[in-house]
Amino acid sequence: MKSISGMDFFMASSILITGAAGMLGRTLCDRFGSQTLYPMARKDLDITAEQDVLAKFEELKPDV
Repeated sequence: MKSISGMDFFMASSILITGAAGMLGRTLCDRFGSQTLYPMARKDLDITAEQDVLAKFEELKPDV
C-alpha cells in the first residue's frame, strides 16, 4: 500500500471509504465524488474481520 500525506491525500486517484452508509461516510463520498471511490457500508465490509479488510484492500488496491 502506498503512503499518501499532505495535499496528496486530496488528489488520490482511488479512495476506499468505510462506513459509507453513515453520516460521515456519505459526506466523504459527496466531497470526494470526483475521485474513484469504493464506498463500503457495513453490509459490504465488516471492519472487525481483519482478513476480510486485508482481502478487500488487496482486491481493490485503493490509494487511500
